[in-house]
Amino acid sequence: NKQRPIDNFIVDFYVPKLKIVIEIDWESHFDEQGIAYDEERSDILKWLWLKVLRFTNEEVMKNFEGVCTKLEQIFKWN
Repeated sequence: NKQRPIDNFIVDFYVPKLKIVIEIDWESHFDEQGIAYDEERSDILKWLWLKVLRFTNEEVMKNFEGVCTKLEQIFKWN
């Protein structure tokens, strides 16, 4: 499912059956404030027994096949 509210956050993608959150990080995620916010979010989501996977927007745009391969591997393990 695309963009779903969990706790006080809206996550980019959520796979409820596997309890996996997939986040796509844009440029705003890479400054000091963005990094701190993402760490806090990830900690809270992990506390809710969710696994958080992060990909950069650049990874998705330039290596979509590689991202899909990583996701396939992770989904097979769960």
